Amino acid sequence: MCTFVNIKHKKHITIKQFQRLNKIESNEDIETRILQASILSDTPTDTLKAMELPKLAKFVNDTIDSYDFDFKPKNHKETIMVNGTKYYIVSDMHKIIAGQLMDLSTYAKNEEEVIDNLHYIVAILLRENKKEYSGETLDDRALLMQDYCSYNDIYDVAVFFCKILTKLQPLLEEMMRKSLLATSNDGDGSFI
Repeated sequence: MCTFVNIKHKKHITIKQFQRLNKIESNEDIETRILQASILSDTPTDTLKAMELPKLAKFVNDTIDSYDFDFKPKNHKETIMVNGTKYYIVSDMHKIIAGQLMDLSTYAKNEEEVIDNLHYIVAILLRENKKEYSGETLDDRALLMQDYCSYNDIYDVAVFFCKILTKLQPLLEEMMRKSLLATSNDGDGSFI
């Protein structure tokens, strides 16, 4: 059953909520607002559609109004908390290692997939307590980011890297290819 909560501070949407909201056409009709409230409150649309109109209208408006949709660039944060763990945001291209760059280029290969892969992109850009990057735990970190990371906290960094990567993709691939070819030409036929 849906409960109403008096919220003093606006909530931030998670990456998963943002991804789901992004798939809805931006209309101001009641169907769209019900879908938005369903996603934000994690309440099935059938449950909402079974409500009496005055109760439904209040629930939909209160739910949508309780979230912060202000995604304008803000002062960049160095760290954020995700599910009780502190993560360091890597926002300097010079601090990104080759493995991160390769993983970023995989998940930001084209602009159409960036939002669907946003949780992976964020998991690649965040380092837990400044630990070294590990691609081996990427899937687990990506799911954690999707469920618990505030989209508001990572918006600036994600947009910046996505724009850069989609434009640099051909250059990065050429650099990697030349580097691998140069390494393989040491005479023994191996890449090492």
